[in-house]
Amino acid sequence: MVAIFGMAAIGGITGSGRYTAPQSSAPAAQLIDQVNRVRDGDTIVVGLIPIRIANLNCAESGTRQGERATRRMKQLVSGETVTCRLHGRRSYDREVGVCALSGGQDLGEILIAEGLCKRWR
Repeated sequence: MVAIFGMAAIGGITGSGRYTAPQSSAPAAQLIDQVNRVRDGDTIVVGLIPIRIANLNCAESGTRQGERATRRMKQLVSGETVTCRLHGRRSYDREVGVCALSGGQDLGEILIAEGLCKRWR
């Protein structure tokens, strides 16, 4: 397993934090870094890497429910370092993965439990 400290690299994108590349038998990589931006309720930018939260489906930005989900995601990740398990898939310009707060709480599960978003299948 390759661990890069201080710089994370995926698909030519670099940022601060830690990225652990998957072994050939491992399906996922792990990224640990601060959230730099929230695009919407189900997409965050960790370091410089956009992540589509794998287990989450939120209403579109510009809708009332979508704006509520985006605001809540911003509250959850403000100043936080998250750990994301990347699935090795992409959705448009985003890596797909499951992200958790430093205490282990899954971001997608929080928004689902609060009724702001649904489970993405």
